[in-house]
Amino acid sequence: MHLIRVLLFFFCIAVLTLPSYAHAQHIEQLFDEEATLNLSDSLYFLLETDYQLTISDVARRRNDFLIHPHGNPNFGFSDTGMWLLTSVVNVSNQKSWVFSINFSQLDSVDFYVVQDGKVIQQSHQGKAQIEQRFRVPTLRVDIPSGVPIDLYIRVESRSSSLITPLRIQPEPTHDSYYQIDSMLWGLFYGGLFILAIYNLALFFRRKGEKPSCLCWLYFRCHFMAICVGRTHTHSVYK
Repeated sequence: MHLIRVLLFFFCIAVLTLPSYAHAQHIEQLFDEEATLNLSDSLYFLLETDYQLTISDVARRRNDFLIHPHGNPNFGFSDTGMWLLTSVVNVSNQKSWVFSINFSQLDSVDFYVVQDGKVIQQSHQGKAQIEQRFRVPTLRVDIPSGVPIDLYIRVESRSSSLITPLRIQPEPTHDSYYQIDSMLWGLFYGGLFILAIYNLALFFRRKGEKPSCLCWLYFRCHFMAICVGRTHTHSVYK
C-alpha cells in the first residue's frame, strides 16, 4: 500500500509538470549556416478574446499557449488578434539571422524578441504599419551562440486569413533569396507592363469598332488585374 501511494504521488507530480516541460522542450537549434529552417511545424499559438494582449500579458501566460496540430500554418479568419511563440538557440558560428513570415497580406505583424525575460528587440510590420521594408514581414536578429531566445509574434488581419508560414534564414541566405525574389517579381510586372502597352496599341488600331473594342479592352484590363491580385496574394505562401 505504501508503494502504491509513492507511485501515485510521483505520477501526480509528473502530470502537473508536463505542460511546463513541454514548453521547455520547444527550442529549435540553429546549426546549419546556409539552410532555411521552417518553423511552422513548431509554432505555439494563443488567441485573444475580449481585449488586446500586450507582450507582458502573453509572457506571463506562456503556459497557456497551445501547439499548432497541423503543418499548414493557416489559422483561418478571426476578428481578434493571435499570438505565436517559438524558441530558438544558435549553435553555429553565424550570428545574424532573419525571421520572416512568407505571406504579404497580413494587416498587422508585431515581432518581439525576448531573452532572459526581457524584450531586446521589437518591430511592427504588416500592410497597416510603416516599419516593413521587405515585401513580407521580416525581422533581422543577432543571436549569440548558445543563448536561447523566444520570439513572440502578434498577427491580426481583417482582410485575409491568419496565414503564418514562419521561417528563419542566415542573413547571407536571406539576402540572396531576396535578390532573386525581387528579380522574378520585376520580370513578372515588366511582362504585364509590356502586355498592357501591347493591348493599348491594339485598342487604338481597332478604335473604329467602339462597342466591341471597349468590351475587349475592359476584359483584358480586368483579366490582368485579377492576375496581379491573385499572384501577389497567393504565390507568396508556399
